[in-house]
Amino acid sequence: MLDSLQHFNSSYGMILTVVILIIYAFVQSRTINHLKKALEQEREEKKAFKDMYDAVSEGEGNG
Repeated sequence: MLDSLQHFNSSYGMILTVVILIIYAFVQSRTINHLKKALEQEREEKKAFKDMYDAVSEGEGNG
């Protein structure tokens, strides 16, 4: 009786560990994707601001 209970606990622990690792990996991948998107958006905003600044600078130089 005690032997089967210990076996059940060890297999249950292994399954629980695997499930936790899968959830952790899923959360990490979502976080990394979110950070990539935020970085890409920041780059686009900087480029748009630089383009706008260059256009204004050229306009002042020609005027």
